[in-house]
Amino acid sequence: MSRKYRMLLWVLAVIYVVYHLATLIYSPLPWFDEITFLSMTESYMKDGTLFEQVRILGEPAEKLNYGPIYFVWQSLMIKTFGYGIFTVRITNMLFGFLSLFLIYKIALKLRLHHELAIAAVVFTAIEPNFNQFLHSGRMDFIGLSFFLLAYLSFRPSETGIQFKSYLFPVLTGVLLCCSILTNPRFVYAFPVFIAYFIYEMVASGGPDRMKAFMKYAIIGVSFALVYYLWVYLTFGGVTEYISFTQKATYLKDHLGMGTHFRIRYNLFIFLLSFIVVGYFGLKDRFKTDVHLALFTVPAIASFVLIVNGGIEGRYFTLAIPFVALLLIGMSFQFIENRAFKFATGAIALMFAGVFVFKAAYIVSTVPQHDPVRNEKRISPFLESGSSVFGDFEFYYIARKKNCSYLTTQMNGSVPELTEYILSHKIQYVMLKKGNDMKQYYEPAFLNEHYQLIATIEDDTYSSFFGNIINKLPYKISDSYSCYIYKFKG
Repeated sequence: MSRKYRMLLWVLAVIYVVYHLATLIYSPLPWFDEITFLSMTESYMKDGTLFEQVRILGEPAEKLNYGPIYFVWQSLMIKTFGYGIFTVRITNMLFGFLSLFLIYKIALKLRLHHELAIAAVVFTAIEPNFNQFLHSGRMDFIGLSFFLLAYLSFRPSETGIQFKSYLFPVLTGVLLCCSILTNPRFVYAFPVFIAYFIYEMVASGGPDRMKAFMKYAIIGVSFALVYYLWVYLTFGGVTEYISFTQKATYLKDHLGMGTHFRIRYNLFIFLLSFIVVGYFGLKDRFKTDVHLALFTVPAIASFVLIVNGGIEGRYFTLAIPFVALLLIGMSFQFIENRAFKFATGAIALMFAGVFVFKAAYIVSTVPQHDPVRNEKRISPFLESGSSVFGDFEFYYIARKKNCSYLTTQMNGSVPELTEYILSHKIQYVMLKKGNDMKQYYEPAFLNEHYQLIATIEDDTYSSFFGNIINKLPYKISDSYSCYIYKFKG
């Protein structure tokens, strides 16, 4: 790689990081998952529990399907750096950047050429959902980083050094457990290690097979011990944990709800796996290049099979690193097919186009998305220490005034909300413009018990590109525009 090419890559990387850091607080507006997880973090900070306080009607019990890692980390971040959108979102973004570096290291471990390792990173970095998740205020890239680190610690354990042969499997098991105790969806990636186990049991012989078996036994025991520690501290024992998982339907929602997607994509995944592995075998390269297939194909297939939404779901971004490595490896290193290379390049160009368009949109609509500006416009209408019922967009604004907050989305029926709001004399209602539920809230409690005290308008885009966006056939209305109501007493 030439010096000019390396310099160009470094400049683009710096621009990429600076852009994401600079726009972190502007896009997206506060949204469902971010606020519910923040509410759980605040519950943990308050008394060590994990209640969704913002959805106390819809989710009255503790949400224990997630492990403690994300919430412990976020509570430390808020205590150290203060309360705000940037603090809440920066953790997942930084781990997203770490994931890109780990993808590069893994690509080299999979024997991809240096330039292709960089290409896999770029492909992942500009994928639209990956970019969106960098700003998500969730825990996905923390879990992904743990898994990628687990794989990197797993591969060095293949060396013959005795110390490493025990240390790295233990570390692998602990890191795998950390990934699933960050987000249970990462169970989808575990078949990577199952595939490796089967391969090593078949390919190894004699003493090597027993050594390989012991390696996986150490990984399994290390994983089980850490996971049991969490089960014991959280539930009190295995029996109680099993009882919880049987009753907690939302735990099952993480996995297996995309049946109509499975039917559509199972054959595709099976054929892809057969072609990839078969190609390596037919070309007599199975022994040297098998790691690419073992690392990518089981994870992709498992994701499509068990994760809610499959390929068409938003969580497919968690499988993008595996897809990127497989596509880049096949297109430019293993398969001499020009059409395949062009197809992969076309996908990358499409991703780049979406990235540029979205970046231009975010930059052009900063005033509408600026939380500082809109806090100054909205905050004066709220009394400190009051109670608020509203949409997710206004959560930070209300909480900075020490207001309690109850959200509108998925939080009980209209009669249940009406009874709760009136019995607790919720002082303010904040509804974003265009809220479909407003027509139901008005006859239920707004018209009789509340008075409209402010309407925040913000429908125009002032910049040249913003004006173009505003003329598109679909309406982009994600701003802090809202109606503010106050309890009449």
